Amino acid sequence: MRYSKSRLLLLSIVLLLVVYAPRSIPGLQDADTSGEISIVMVERALVTEREIHLDDIASIKSPNETLQEEAGKVQICRAAEPGFSKTLHVGYIKSRVRQQGIPIEYINWSGAQQVVVETKATLLTTQKTLSHAEAFLTSWINARCSISGASVHIRPVNEIRPVTLPYGQVAVEVDSVSANSLGGIVPLSFAISVDGRECEKRVILFKVEILKEVVIAAHTLDKHKAIEAEDLRIALQDISGDLDVFFQKDKLTGKRSRRPIPEGTIITGNMVEAMPIVFQGAMVTIVIESPAFRITTQGKAKEDGAHGQIIRVMNTSSMKEIPAQVVGEKLVKVGFLSGSIGL
Repeated sequence: MRYSKSRLLLLSIVLLLVVYAPRSIPGLQDADTSGEISIVMVERALVTEREIHLDDIASIKSPNETLQEEAGKVQICRAAEPGFSKTLHVGYIKSRVRQQGIPIEYINWSGAQQVVVETKATLLTTQKTLSHAEAFLTSWINARCSISGASVHIRPVNEIRPVTLPYGQVAVEVDSVSANSLGGIVPLSFAISVDGRECEKRVILFKVEILKEVVIAAHTLDKHKAIEAEDLRIALQDISGDLDVFFQKDKLTGKRSRRPIPEGTIITGNMVEAMPIVFQGAMVTIVIESPAFRITTQGKAKEDGAHGQIIRVMNTSSMKEIPAQVVGEKLVKVGFLSGSIGL
């Protein structure tokens, strides 16, 4: 079917009118529009939602309750980001009201010519972030290393900036990025949500100190020094670097130092050893036995050994060097299957 140019032009105009016609608010056509709508614009407004509506920024009155309610629901624009504001001019507000089907001829405008609309926010302060981190680390460290009474001190490696969040109930979940970190530099992840909706994730580095009274060297201890109570003292120290420490002097007395220990050093398990009962160069009795027999011979210790320790021993008869377990003073034992000892 062919259309004349005039008919095509008329059809195009009708389509444009349909597409760009102002939106009518449902139910408003049937409402009684008698009486004016009084809209008084305010100078400043505070909103919490993502969208700004007319009743957020103006006082609306009308003898027609339906018209008053629908006017209040008119959507003006999106709100600013939390903590920021937008300035809306009355001309723009009027145009938004007209676009959404409110009969402008019934509106009496008054009040401010522009409105500053601020979006309400919740501020997660630096101190709040530190509190969450300290609570997490205290619980986490005490659970993992079982050190009762330890005091955990933390400080951020870099400055922590406050976080501006949407208004609502803030929840912060903290977790460790590194499962092996108990002290020193510890990275923590923060998942921040408002009213159950996640808003931000961030990782923050903290310097962590675990303070506890521990045993330290009262003076410099030489290598192989037999440790006595006067060689030790108790002091409050940061033990985050090594948790293999001693909290009581009597756990160390009777042991000896493996190497020189400078004054003031925290004494850890790898610095000390049990006092030997067999000494390097000493003659020892070597025992080899089974359920059926027992054989003894003489040997020479090639190193010091505490009770239960395996040391090198030379059989003086065969001049062969074998491993043997220290079982008493000047007495070592060789397993039946350990091989030729020259007996």
